[in-house]
Amino acid sequence: MGGTTPILDLLPDRMNPTEFETMMTDHLSIFDKIWAVNGERPLGIIVTRGAEIHALWYGWATPRQRLEGSARWLDEYRKKNWGIVVIPSEQMDFFNRLKDYGLLVRVGTFAHHPEGRKAVYEVNHVNR
Repeated sequence: MGGTTPILDLLPDRMNPTEFETMMTDHLSIFDKIWAVNGERPLGIIVTRGAEIHALWYGWATPRQRLEGSARWLDEYRKKNWGIVVIPSEQMDFFNRLKDYGLLVRVGTFAHHPEGRKAVYEVNHVNR
């Protein structure tokens, strides 16, 4: 989730609308569900695939906006869903803030992940 890949970094420089639609459809079709995260303007998208949660942020989304947008989204999501977030260890500060808010629970570490050490968080599900 805070695994923050700026959306604009994924896009080639010059694309016509048809190329853009094709590329986004190809990239996003692997996900089960897609949510827009908005503040005063769009901040990014959060996608799920099975129990995995991922976020893509626009370059103008500040760290605070990413944190607040993630917290708002998680607070709603956890009322009806379960999920996990697997992140590189260097992003733990962001996720520990969400953990401090009671939205996530740290459940472990993948010490030998092919992409390097990863921290694992679970959505702190609540029935409301």
